Amino acid sequence: MHVGLFAGKQSGGGFTYETEILAALSKLACQSRHEFTFMVPSVEDCNILEPYIDANYINLVVVPKSTKPVMKNRSLQNLILLTTNKLLGRRDKVRKLHADDLEKFVRANGIQIIWFIDQTYGMVTDMPYLATSWDLQHRLQPFFPEVNERGIWDRREQGISRYLQRATMVIAGSQVLCSDIERFYGVPANRIKILPLPTPNFALNPPELDDQAVLEKYEISSGYLFYPAQFWSHKNHINLLLALNLLREKYGMNLKMVFVGSDHGNGAYIKQKIQELNLAVQVNILGFVPQSDLVALYRQALALTFVTFFGPDNLPPLEAFALGCPVIASSVLGAQEQLGNAALLVDPANPEEIALAIRKLYKTPTLRASLIRRGKQRALKWTSEDFVKGVFEILDEFEPFRRTWA
Repeated sequence: MHVGLFAGKQSGGGFTYETEILAALSKLACQSRHEFTFMVPSVEDCNILEPYIDANYINLVVVPKSTKPVMKNRSLQNLILLTTNKLLGRRDKVRKLHADDLEKFVRANGIQIIWFIDQTYGMVTDMPYLATSWDLQHRLQPFFPEVNERGIWDRREQGISRYLQRATMVIAGSQVLCSDIERFYGVPANRIKILPLPTPNFALNPPELDDQAVLEKYEISSGYLFYPAQFWSHKNHINLLLALNLLREKYGMNLKMVFVGSDHGNGAYIKQKIQELNLAVQVNILGFVPQSDLVALYRQALALTFVTFFGPDNLPPLEAFALGCPVIASSVLGAQEQLGNAALLVDPANPEEIALAIRKLYKTPTLRASLIRRGKQRALKWTSEDFVKGVFEILDEFEPFRRTWA
């Protein structure tokens, strides 16, 4: 079959996931009987992704956008978007890529099935398509601002429900997510395929670099607690700061903390809390850092403290596993499925439990060594190449159905 891959702009873990999948597909495409065309919504996306794609096996093309502005599309999704823009005071009428633009393009170019690599840019089309689902947290925890305010919940629900229900197959990272998709949207189990989130290759095969030079660049010393997470409320920086304060006040431990990630609206509140708790000397906020620096920051940390409320599938614990950084992670539903016995699991809503886990790891070198060993084993369990081979199997399974029409 001729397979058209599609994804849009991503940042953070989404960009890592997308580029890792593209690199693995470029390597393995020659082993598949299918033809692959990667479609992007802009020339800018094309330029960003081109280094990750082997042109011998994957075509990279820009899909032309509609000549009509968003405001002339009467779909409910765009009506909600326009209402939200009005509330936010946005005056722009951006011409954007619609599902009908994409469908017109794939039909004209002989593409037989679309693979939406990420959930964020999935669209409902009349063409057969593989849908990727990362989480349904707007259903499970609808109170967080980033999935609730300014019409976001309605847009997310309206888009995801139709996207998953109409999909030829849905790719989910865990059995927990598979069960949620069945429960919330009635998608039959035989149309949901579980492909675990892969360990990024940059962590499995890190570049050679001077870790000490990276620490000097950011003016920090090794042995800190590390949390690479964008500043959303669900990432739970606040309870982690309360745990850090407890370690100091109750146990006399003045541990350093390093935050990495872009601000998505909660940064000012986090900085305010740091000041209120008198933690400014202990907490370093580095903002966005390049991937190569991230490698050194993992390797020189005491531990990754990944206390997000959202899950179960997250990349940072897998990255930490591969780079020899012990992991303390949230005991959200599905965490055990993803992380096994390679992490200390804590209640993310309980600062004292977080603090006790950090203290235990700090005081028990044998435990830390054991977690590092188990983490490295866990990191090798599922790679980007394994993920892509799993997609090949899904495509092979669907091919007998797709060949029945032109």
